[in-house]
Amino acid sequence: MLTRKQAIEAPVMCKETDTGEIHFINPEDIYRPTSDEKGINNPTRLRTDEDKVKEYQEWVDNPSAGHPIPTIKKCYRVINGKVYLWELVDGFHRHTAMERQHTPKYWFREVDHTNLKSGEIIGSQLKQNDHASHVKLGIKGIANALSTLIQDGHFGKIEDITDTMLRNYLDKYLKRVRRDTIDGGIRKALKQNGVPTDVNVLDDKEKKDFVHTNGNYKLKGILDKNRNAFGWDCLEGYEDRKVSKAIKQFRKEGKPSYFLCQVQVPEGNDTVQDKRTSMSEKFSELEKDILHAADAIRAGEKPFWVENYFPQDNTQREKNWIKPK
Repeated sequence: MLTRKQAIEAPVMCKETDTGEIHFINPEDIYRPTSDEKGINNPTRLRTDEDKVKEYQEWVDNPSAGHPIPTIKKCYRVINGKVYLWELVDGFHRHTAMERQHTPKYWFREVDHTNLKSGEIIGSQLKQNDHASHVKLGIKGIANALSTLIQDGHFGKIEDITDTMLRNYLDKYLKRVRRDTIDGGIRKALKQNGVPTDVNVLDDKEKKDFVHTNGNYKLKGILDKNRNAFGWDCLEGYEDRKVSKAIKQFRKEGKPSYFLCQVQVPEGNDTVQDKRTSMSEKFSELEKDILHAADAIRAGEKPFWVENYFPQDNTQREKNWIKPK
């Protein structure tokens, strides 16, 4: 169990709302909201991950002092005759683990959402969920958070909402979430709330349905026997990654690859066709990079090399750079 001193010194993820107070409370006396409730609660955690809960069941009895403690805020709720004065903001997996462990009391950090707008409250919750060793925010969680704000009117009228508007909001609070996860969350939020868009970016199901009825191509590196090539779907910004995979497959199987591409939503004065032209040029440039590197290798030059490894092996008491063997 953490000491009070350790709890106080635990990392604070959202200093803007932190009160500086910590409380030693029975987890059963803290109300845990659900994502299907109306209003602003914690819309980012749709469901708990069972593996993570089990991991935290061990963590509760032997916690890391360097890990943020769960956060709560004051409330007044009466549920099934029981009065709750605290509501959980962050720490759904840990709270679930505590319930299963029948933990009598634990340390919780108090945050204050008084007089905050819905965007600030959800932003605070997104930020709380964006730290290392945490269950990562997924597409559904981000979409649910954005949907709550859209329905609350935070971004204004539905017809005025743009992709850039939602992206700028998320960029303010999320620093560790992958770009493709943020992109997917935005697309899902726009679609499930009926936000009109000039440009459609297809999700995995829509891509699969489209190729099934329009050419029966393959996606995600699956071999297309009709074309004797591997088929890859590629979103603008991921050209380098997909070309690298195609090269590996060419070396391994001796078969080429084709790409089924789509561009991101244009910004400024760019059109969809401008973006498509730019994406095609990117593939051409990558081809030139490969040819140039191949020529250099044949000439005995090294386009890249392993300089050093970081010290990682504590059993060998590594402290300095490790030279490759």
